[in-house]
Amino acid sequence: RILCKLGTISSCIPEFWIALVLILIFSVNLRILPDAVLLVVGDGPERAALAQLAQHLQLADRVIFTGMVSPADVPRYYALADAFVSASASEAQGLPYLEALAAGLPLLCRDDPCLKNLVQQGQNGYVWQNPAQLVRLSHTLLYRDDPDALRKNAVASARPYSAAAFAAAAELYRREILRKMRQRQILRREVVLW
Repeated sequence: RILCKLGTISSCIPEFWIALVLILIFSVNLRILPDAVLLVVGDGPERAALAQLAQHLQLADRVIFTGMVSPADVPRYYALADAFVSASASEAQGLPYLEALAAGLPLLCRDDPCLKNLVQQGQNGYVWQNPAQLVRLSHTLLYRDDPDALRKNAVASARPYSAAAFAAAAELYRREILRKMRQRQILRREVVLW
């Protein structure tokens, strides 16, 4: 079972602390997650320190640091994983969540208002509020839930955010704007004629 975490690893940004918390939580819960692996995709100045921590906690074989990967390779890492995990307290754009869902990965994310309409608890993943919930929900997601149903629901929940859906919405707005512009031109002509 693979939990995937994507992002930069730098002590000057919250992602470092997120990775650190995930490693620490992971280390104290190996018996609950007996064959789980934490895949940390990304790089930064603190990667070596986190790798050393994983080594110290005897997790070197269970926490894998990929380093920087090409954006073109990111889908391959999603394909390796069974779930996308995030401890981010706030996500500016939410793109990693949408990418993960589109790749069929259920989400396991810290409770964040930006996820309110995205994560459907138990359907396409879970949100958690504290480390104990993260561990319990990790176990539920990896060992108890139906992985095929979660993947199917994950993909379905990403569809409204797809390029095709965006293009269709943009076309509707374009048509509505043109309709209103024509309507204004007709009204202006009527006013001039009076």
